[in-house]
Formats: sequence, C-alpha cells, structure tokens
Amino acid sequence: MTRILSIYRVIGLLVFAFTLSAIADSPDENTTRVSFTTAHQFLVVVPVSINGAGPFNFLLDTGTTNTDIDQVVADQLSLPRVGEHEVTAIQGKLHLSTAHTESISIAGATVRDLDVNVLSQTNALPTKVHGILGEDFLSKFDLLIDNQHHVVELQSARGQMSEMFDGERLPVELEGIMQGQYVNHIIIVTATKLGNKPIRLLVDSGVNYLYFFGGAESLGFGATERECALANISSPSKHFAGYSNTIPQLRFGNKKLSNLPAIAQQRIDGMDTDGLMPTSAFHSIFISHSQRFIILDPSWKSMPLAQDTRGRPRSGP
Repeated sequence: MTRILSIYRVIGLLVFAFTLSAIADSPDENTTRVSFTTAHQFLVVVPVSINGAGPFNFLLDTGTTNTDIDQVVADQLSLPRVGEHEVTAIQGKLHLSTAHTESISIAGATVRDLDVNVLSQTNALPTKVHGILGEDFLSKFDLLIDNQHHVVELQSARGQMSEMFDGERLPVELEGIMQGQYVNHIIIVTATKLGNKPIRLLVDSGVNYLYFFGGAESLGFGATERECALANISSPSKHFAGYSNTIPQLRFGNKKLSNLPAIAQQRIDGMDTDGLMPTSAFHSIFISHSQRFIILDPSWKSMPLAQDTRGRPRSGP
C-alpha cells in the first residue's frame, strides 16, 4: 500500500473527507441482513441500490470516510453533479467531482440525500464492482460483519441488535483529524508486546494486513527490508519497497491475537492513528456506531427457541 491509506482512498487516491449531512432509515425496526461475496479473497462486496436502481456491487469499507461511485454508473443514473473538491493523491493534488444521491440502500437499509465522490475510469475498481460504501453511509447503522458466514447485518440508530451479542465491549473513537482534515473512522486502542505501549489502530475492512504508519521502527526489533505486497481496494497485490515483521501479540481488552504479519513503508506524519487493523483478522466483528463500541468475535446471546428478531431460527457468528 504505497501510502494507500484506506481512510483517504478513492482507489489509489488518498481522499480526504468533505462534511456531509444525511438521514438513515429502515423499512422497520428489525435488522437488515444480506449475504456478501468477496473480491481479492477479503474485500466485502454487497448489493447496493442507488435512487431505487440496481442493485450494483459495492465494496463495504469501514476504513474510508466517503462513499464513492464509478463514473459510468453515475452517468447511467444521471446523478446531478453538485461540485468539486480537492483531494490529496499519490500523484499530488487532484480534483474530484461530487454527485448527489436521493437514496443509497442495502436490502432496504437506506441513507437519504448523500453526496458521493465520482470515480473516473482511471481509478479502477475490482471487476464488476461499481463503488465503495464509506463511513458516511455505514455510521448511520450498527453493523455486524460476519466473515465466517459471509453475512452483513445493519440496524439503524440504537436498537435491539446491540443487546443481542455476548462479548467484551471495547470503546472506539469515530471522528478524527488527519493531516489537518476531518475524517470519519473507527479507532480502537490496543496493547501490544511491541514496546509494551498502547497503540491506536483504524478498524479497516479494506486491507488484508496489519499496516503501520511509523516506518521500520514501528515494527520493532527484527524488522526486515523487503519487497512487500499489500492487497487493497485498488489492487489485489500492490508491491512496494518496505519492511515486514511478525508482531508477537496484540491485545484488544481480553482478546489476544498472536503472531500477526505486519508491514510498514516510510513514516507518515500527521496521522492520529498508528496503523490499520484488518477486519478479516476476526471471524466476525460487531460495530455499534450508536453507542461507540465494538465486539470482536461476538457470540449470540441465548434467545427463546434460538430465534432472531424476525422470529426466524438462526446460527450465530
């Protein structure tokens, strides 16, 4: 990931946020549940409707602030352009157009009046993928990403969903300032055997490796210089000169992960996090935007007749 930070990215671009106002709603108070497929073996791909049209395949990316749509679909739907804004990109400063959507939905879970970035054809998405759902959409919901069963569940506002899981509730931060720009993201503080100090990680479904911003020294003793490959939204295998090491242990509350492969490139200044933590490291993850906590590898609480909120039998993560 040659300075590809998912919180910024519009496919190879390091895209900063512009502030949006949107309203989320759902057809009822129950949870919306949808199966997902994967791209590059780890990216979450969900069916999305735009202004009632579709569905189109979108990547669900907890590590990016803004929702993006490719230019072909934006033109096909005649989405009105509402302006341009400057982004910081690998190539330097670029301008992206923004378009207005009346509604964006996943199986009925809807956010209305959302402005989105329009991706040019040079910002290539994975095959048959037409956009990226960012935190401007996802933050309107409590969210379960079940990697084991390839299921995503969403519930608007604060509802029963947050009370349905057993597991340690770990506090998260949902806003920040990175290199002078406001961003929406999900930050968790963890303890590590690396230097025995807490580190701040962005919870990111758009990367497949633990990635540090602090250069070689952030990986601890034994980091080796090598050609690294990091899968990300723009490429299934992005190669760059960097450093790699195995992190002996990360501890999230009582949850421990051992012997995690990690990579870093050069130091990146102005970040309010230490790196990116892939959601694919867990069987499942529940994110409560409404109450600002996450549960890693949650289990379903015992329910009468093993039923979910819609009265149907279910199996847990």
